[in-house]
Amino acid sequence: MSVPGETITIDVPSEDAPRPPSGWRRRAMALDAFLERAGDRLNPLLVKETRQALKSRQFLASFGLMLAASWLWSVLGLVAFNAGIYTAGCGDEMFMVYSCILAFPLLVVVPFGAYRSLAAEREDNTYELLAITAMGPRQMIAGKLASAMVQMLIYLSAVAPCIVFCYILRGIDLPTILIILAPIVLTSLGFSMIGLLAATLVTGKAHQTVLTVLITVGLFGAFWGGCAGVVEVVEHPYPYHEDSEFWIGMAATLTAYFSYFALVFEAAVARLGFASDNRSTRLRIVMIVQHVLLAGWMGFAFLTDGHPELTIVFMMMLGIHWYVMGAAMIGEMPGMSRRAMRSLPRSFLGRVLFSWLNPGPGTGYILALCGILGGIIMLGLGVLVGSFLVDEMPARIANRIARWHRYSDRIPWFCVLVLAYATIFLGAGLLIIRAVRRRVHLGIVGSVILQVVLVILACVIPAVLDMSGLSMGGQYWLLHVSNPFWTMVEVLEGRVVGPLVITGIMVFVLPAAVVVFALNLPAVIGEIRQVRVLKPERVARDDALRAPPPKTPPVPKRTSPWDED
Repeated sequence: MSVPGETITIDVPSEDAPRPPSGWRRRAMALDAFLERAGDRLNPLLVKETRQALKSRQFLASFGLMLAASWLWSVLGLVAFNAGIYTAGCGDEMFMVYSCILAFPLLVVVPFGAYRSLAAEREDNTYELLAITAMGPRQMIAGKLASAMVQMLIYLSAVAPCIVFCYILRGIDLPTILIILAPIVLTSLGFSMIGLLAATLVTGKAHQTVLTVLITVGLFGAFWGGCAGVVEVVEHPYPYHEDSEFWIGMAATLTAYFSYFALVFEAAVARLGFASDNRSTRLRIVMIVQHVLLAGWMGFAFLTDGHPELTIVFMMMLGIHWYVMGAAMIGEMPGMSRRAMRSLPRSFLGRVLFSWLNPGPGTGYILALCGILGGIIMLGLGVLVGSFLVDEMPARIANRIARWHRYSDRIPWFCVLVLAYATIFLGAGLLIIRAVRRRVHLGIVGSVILQVVLVILACVIPAVLDMSGLSMGGQYWLLHVSNPFWTMVEVLEGRVVGPLVITGIMVFVLPAAVVVFALNLPAVIGEIRQVRVLKPERVARDDALRAPPPKTPPVPKRTSPWDED
C-alpha cells in the first residue's frame, strides 16, 4: 500500500551492469586466489629472485636465442631430411641438436646467473639488508637455488614440444631421452649450487673477477663436454634400460651426487652464517654419512663382482675423500665462541664420541684421520669375518674372499700408506697454518691451496734432484719416498716385498707420521678440553619467550582463598 504523494522507484537491471561470473570464471577466480595465497607462503627470496630474473635482459636474451635456435633447427632439419622423415627415423639426429641447444642455458646461463645473484648481493652491499630480516642463511640459499630451478623449468617447458616432435619422428625411444636429459638437469642444479658456494668464498672485487673468469671457463667446458656426451649416446645407441649393471651404477652415482649436493649446500649455509655459530657439526655429519654410503656401495660391489681390486679402489676413494675434507677442516679458525660452547656434549661418553664434530682445526684433523682408520678397520673386519665364515658361505662369495688373499701382502701396506701420508700432509699443513696465522689471516681456501702445494712439492723435489744428477735411471729409490703416488704404485704392483720400499716406509714414512701427529697433539688436546657452558640468564629468558606455547594446557592446581598471591 502506497502513501499518497510518495514516489516509488523500481530498479530495472541495465544492460551495462556487471553480470555475476559464470561457473568457469568463478572457478578460475578461486584458483587465482588460491595461487595468490600459496605464493605468499613461498620463500620471499624465491619470489623476489624469480621476478627479477624473468624481467632481466639476460633471461630475455638467452630465452629468445634458445627459441630462435630451436625454431631455426626445426625448419632446417625438416628441409634437410626432406622425404626421409616419412620413411626413415630421423628423430635421433633432431634430438641431438635440440639437446645441445637446451644444454647451453642449463649448463651455462642458469648456473652463472645463480652465482651472480649472490655475488652481486655482496658486491653491492645489499646482503646486509637480507641478513637483518627474519630469513636465515638456509632460507637465503634455498631461495636462490629455487629461483634457478624455476628458470630451468621454463627452459625445459619451452623445448618440450620439440622433444615430443623428435619422439614422433621415430629413431629415438623415451628411455634414451630421459637418460640424456636427466644428467643435464642434475648437472645444471649441481653447478648452480656450486656457484652459490663460490659466491660466498671471496668478497674482494679483484678476487671476484678472477673467480668469475674461472667459473665462466669451467661452465663452457662443461657445456662442450655435455654436447660431446649427447653425441656419443645418440650415435652409439645401447639398451641402457635393459642393463641391470647400468641401473646399479646410476643408483651409486645418484647417491654420491645427492650426498655431495647436501655437503655443498651446508657449506654455503655455513659461509653465510654468523661467525659465532657452530658451522662445522652439520658438515661433519654429512661427511660421515658419505663415508657410510661409500662403504655400503663398495661392500655391495665386492659381494656382487668379487674383484679384490675393489678394496684398493675403496681405500683410494676413502683416502681422497677424507684428505680433501681434512684440507678444508684444518683451515677453520681456532677457538670456539661461547655460543657454540653451549651445544657441547655434557657426558664423558658424549665428549669422547662427539667432540670431533665440534668446530676447530685440531678436531677436524683427528676426524679425517679417524675416517681413514675407520675404513681400514671396516675392511679388515670384513675380510676377517669372511675368513671365519668362508665354509658356511655360498661358493660364489667364498671364492671371492679366497681371491682376496692373493693380494694380502699388498693391501695392508697400501692402507698403512694412505693413513700415514694423510697424517703427514694434513699435520704439516696444520702446523704451517698455525705459524702463518700469527702474521696474516689464512682461511679455508688458503688451507686447501696449501695442501695442493705441499703434495706438488713432495712430488716435484725428488724429480728435480733426479735431473740434477742423482737419477737412478728412472727407478724408484729412497729419495722418492716423499712422493705418495709413486710409493703406492710400487706397493700395488707387487714390489712391496722388496727391501727398498719396506725400508722407505719403515724408516721414513711411519716415523714422520708419528712425529707430525705428536707435534699437533697438544693443540688437539686443548680443543677437546673445552666444556659446555650454560646460557646466560638473559638469553634463556629470551628463548623462553620465543618458544611456542605448550600443546597441552597446564594442569590446574588447587588454590585456597587464604593463599597469598
